[in-house]
Amino acid sequence: MSAAKPRVRVRADGTMPAESQRTVAMLGQNMRDAARRDISEFSGWNPRLRFAGTTSTGGEWETIVGRARDLDDNNGWINGGIDRRVESVIGVNIRLSAQPVHELLNRDYEWRMKWTGNVQARFKVWGNDIEFRCDARQRLNFGAIAKLAYLTYCRDGEAAAEIRDDARGLSNTTNILLVAPERISTPDLMKFEEGPKLRDGVAMNDNGAPLGYWVRSGHPADPNPAFRNTRWDYIPARGPTGRAKFVHILSPRQVEQNRGISRLAEVMVPVAPASRSAISVIASSPSKGPTTASPPASISARSLFAVPGTSILK
Repeated sequence: MSAAKPRVRVRADGTMPAESQRTVAMLGQNMRDAARRDISEFSGWNPRLRFAGTTSTGGEWETIVGRARDLDDNNGWINGGIDRRVESVIGVNIRLSAQPVHELLNRDYEWRMKWTGNVQARFKVWGNDIEFRCDARQRLNFGAIAKLAYLTYCRDGEAAAEIRDDARGLSNTTNILLVAPERISTPDLMKFEEGPKLRDGVAMNDNGAPLGYWVRSGHPADPNPAFRNTRWDYIPARGPTGRAKFVHILSPRQVEQNRGISRLAEVMVPVAPASRSAISVIASSPSKGPTTASPPASISARSLFAVPGTSILK
């Protein structure tokens, strides 16, 4: 549809009505068509420049993540798409490929091969320990930790983990504690300190580099009374030697953004109606015995993702 051309009226004496004067002034000020306000395509579309450095205003981040997790729990297409993405990136396990630049270390090639074999063997033992001592909770091997972290990143927009050192019977004392992203938050008694050096639980230096993270001791939605009186622990981003102590992974889409946004955010609007329609079909179906009734034709794998320019598998 072509845009309507602006109309300018000129009186016989050479003067113009006020409306025509505004139109001429607007056309003269806008150097590009994308800034025009006099065409129907841009009617009512005047978004403000938003600051990307905080997500605490209005609970926007919590709402998006909550909806993303609900889609992952209740929408088979979304769930399957995320699983496929995780499998294609992580695979069955993670293997270390140590490749030191021995020339810069003034070492020979024989030393390089010996060092590489030793380090890779130690990593294999640590990452595939049958007692899962690489996991702080002792439930997953390193490959499974990586898969869960990447799944969280794809669904929630970010992933976080604390790197710990505990004596567990292995020569390598390092273990990983995955942290739910919503536990990174500013303590209640420090809300008034939110500013350039503290945003959404992330403490930063003058350049915006993270110095540490305030992590809630329990999940904010945990119904267990033991966690109602929660505390916040400050975990530095790096230890005294410069080694990472807390890893916060996100893929910012704006400058100064310090919290991640779910990759599902862009497809929620077209997907949500189909999901609700499917739920209503299930709820209205007979409860006696299995049913062979097919869902409405509008609900299909293609219709859920038939959104130009969007894909959860990118």
